[in-house]
Amino acid sequence: MTAMAYRRAAIEANVVLSLGCKWDHTILYGASPIWNQDQKLIQVDIDPTEIGKNRPVNVAIVGDAKAVINQLLEEMEKNLPKEKVTEWSQWNEYLQDVRKNDKQQLEKMLKSNKLPMKPHRLVYEVLDFIPDDTQLVIDGGDIYVFSLDLISLKPRPPRSFFRSISMGHLGTGIPYAIGAQMAKPDKLVVCITGDGSFMFNI
Repeated sequence: MTAMAYRRAAIEANVVLSLGCKWDHTILYGASPIWNQDQKLIQVDIDPTEIGKNRPVNVAIVGDAKAVINQLLEEMEKNLPKEKVTEWSQWNEYLQDVRKNDKQQLEKMLKSNKLPMKPHRLVYEVLDFIPDDTQLVIDGGDIYVFSLDLISLKPRPPRSFFRSISMGHLGTGIPYAIGAQMAKPDKLVVCITGDGSFMFNI
């Protein structure tokens, strides 16, 4: 509901430049209907075993993402036609408009008093209440999806947000929170978990 700009970019792009991205379940393995199967894929990864693992690539580059980006920018400044820059700028403006609409829809949902309460509203109220330096833990499963939309709404200090990587395993939230509290006993630790994730620890 709040990711139409991302989906439009994924389905409408003629070329995708992938920088250190694991094409796993979190982006549907690069498959339809999210991704256009006719688009060209340029995959950059420092690990050669990740290249083309889940989706065929048109151009494979094994290297450090920062180094590759700097080389690409240098070449683009020399050789990229100005009309192509204009075309990309127009497409970016179009995506920004879609993203703005996403944000408006999200804000409308967050202010809604309809019952039953939407999970987004619950997460928003928690994030709005806790101090900025809270050690925040998000469990796996659907609650992570609902929370991820909102994490970027408020700036957070480095190393204050913890989650299970890639597979989104359920039940990791409470153990992570205990570990975070042991590591920083002077900080408030908050774990946002769903009913299924919580029951893994009962």
